Amino acid sequence: MTALTLDYLLARRIAVLGVGINNQALVAWLLKHKAESVTICDQNPAVRLDNPAWEQKVAWRLGADAFSHLTDFELVIRSPGIPYLSPFIQQAKAAGVEISSQTKLFFALSPAKIIGVTGTKGKGTTASLIFEILKANSLQTADYGESRSPSAVVHQPNIFLAGNIGRDPFEFLDDLTPLDWVVLELSSFQLQDMEQSPEIAVILDITSDHLDHHRDRAEYVAAKVPIVAHLRPEQAAVFNFDSDTVLGMVSQT
Repeated sequence: MTALTLDYLLARRIAVLGVGINNQALVAWLLKHKAESVTICDQNPAVRLDNPAWEQKVAWRLGADAFSHLTDFELVIRSPGIPYLSPFIQQAKAAGVEISSQTKLFFALSPAKIIGVTGTKGKGTTASLIFEILKANSLQTADYGESRSPSAVVHQPNIFLAGNIGRDPFEFLDDLTPLDWVVLELSSFQLQDMEQSPEIAVILDITSDHLDHHRDRAEYVAAKVPIVAHLRPEQAAVFNFDSDTVLGMVSQT
């Protein structure tokens, strides 16, 4: 997905699995950019939205068989609540269907730098603190530039907070520039099939969680590894030194 372009994305036959809040923002963004073929698949037969902006533009597959026949599509975008290792996802992948997620698409399309925060607990608090620090620093930099040279143009970066405690990233994707920073809270559900790491990866303590979603603790921990597995030499990672599990990830970047 690292080579994904907007034109390539919009020309695919796209299936969006699940119509939760995040995927609603994604579908709205796809339609805004004139995606040629968008189908929403959801196993809840009563989930169909009466959205006038979607009429005649979105196809629906609802009910128990909604995730069958995913080979009808070229690109399947799963919601975080649908495990990447689900049999129907893996069968589609084996048949040549490209599997993605809202998070993967955002990483591929965003021109801004991303600070990703993961861990078992404290992601939202830590992401919020980083956001406030960057926002305060950006304001101070602008004030300093104005005091030094009233006629100078200050290129002030915009700071965005996204994830469970912030805005959906597809609400502001079109507003981003290479100067901006996005602080993004990332769960194991989002990270498991990632093929890019953020500009700065922050890994808090990792214990055990979501074992109703992952087969066991080993899979849960492994699902976090992509946040550092694809880091480039010029990027950075911040590890929790007090967590043996987290320190075990150091060798994987």
